[in-house]
This record gives sequence, C-alpha cells and structure tokens, in this order.
Amino acid sequence: MSYRPNIEALLFDFGGVIVGLDWERVFQMWATHSPLSRLEIGKRFSMDAAYEQHERGELTEAEYFAHLRAVLEFRGDDEELRHGWNAVFTEEIEPTVRLLPSLKSRMPIYLFSNSNPTHEAFWRTTYSETIGLFTDVFVSSTLRHRKPERAAFEAITRETDIALSSILFFDDALENVEGARAAGLQAVQVTRPSDVSAALSRIGML
Repeated sequence: MSYRPNIEALLFDFGGVIVGLDWERVFQMWATHSPLSRLEIGKRFSMDAAYEQHERGELTEAEYFAHLRAVLEFRGDDEELRHGWNAVFTEEIEPTVRLLPSLKSRMPIYLFSNSNPTHEAFWRTTYSETIGLFTDVFVSSTLRHRKPERAAFEAITRETDIALSSILFFDDALENVEGARAAGLQAVQVTRPSDVSAALSRIGML
C-alpha cells in the first residue's frame, strides 16, 4: 500500500499493537468464581452494547460489572472481577515498542485506545514507561467516542491540531482501520509487528 507524503503524526492502537491481549486468561480467572465453565463464559461474554457504552464512558465500572455478573453468573467480589478483567493484557510487543523512541524524535506519536477507566488505570501503571513515550494518549471513555466512529478520529484531530489526512494510524482491527480511512486518515491493519515496520519503511521513517 502506498501512502501520501504528508504524514505529520503517527497514531497507534494499544491492545494488539503495543501490548498483547489474551481473553482466555480472563475467562479462566472468571470461571473460578462462576458455576459456568471457562468455555461457557467465553461464549457468553461479548463486546455487546453495554461493553461499548462502558468504553464511551456512558456506564460506570459498577454498572458494567453488574451487567457482567448477570451475564456470567459471577459470584466473586468486585476485586476478583476486576483482577480477571485486567488479565487481558499480556507482554509488550517488543519489536514495535523499541521503535517508539526514535519515531518520537522525528514526529509526534500518539496512542488511541478503545478502553474504560478500569483498564486505563491498570495499563497506565503496568506499562508506564512505554506509555510515557507517547506525545499524548487518547482514550475512548474520555473522548466519549470509540473507534471506528468518525467522531472519535475527529476529536483527535481537534486535540492535536493535525489534519486527519496527515496522520498514519495503526490498528489490529480491520473495522477500525476502515473507519479511520473513511474519516480521512491513512491507516494500516497490524496483524504482526512487521506490518508496522514495513509501513514505516515505506514512508522513510526506518
């Protein structure tokens, strides 16, 4: 894929691009506090309307956890539910993370995560050194819009004062990449770290 030569900033998704995600770890932990099996919990859990509302800041943690309790027949306390919820995050994706310092020396690099306050509090602490490399961090629950909504990307261009067409965006979810392109960004779907480095090489950043 070719890119227009007017890139002024890089925008990275978090989960799946900067750190790994493992929902099986979540389901396994939750199963210890539910009569449902890990497999049954995996089938019942979904990124449903309540999940999306939580990521837009329209539901509090307490409200979303109440929803999860009902769906998953969860019998543990909030801390046990939260512990499983945060277990989704795994190791940093090192080939991409190690590029960030040199990229930041050349142009602004931003992070944009569809996330909720509980997850955000966890990853800002757990991965604080890497988070600190970004020029700024945007979170859907603060923006009140989530990817792939056009309004989410428009909020970022207002905050950064950088035209959407001058931002190169990296995300692992195809729907988010397509939403970004529809909004005017240049975008890359990341299925492996080499997708990031290949795109950066094509624009002369590596």
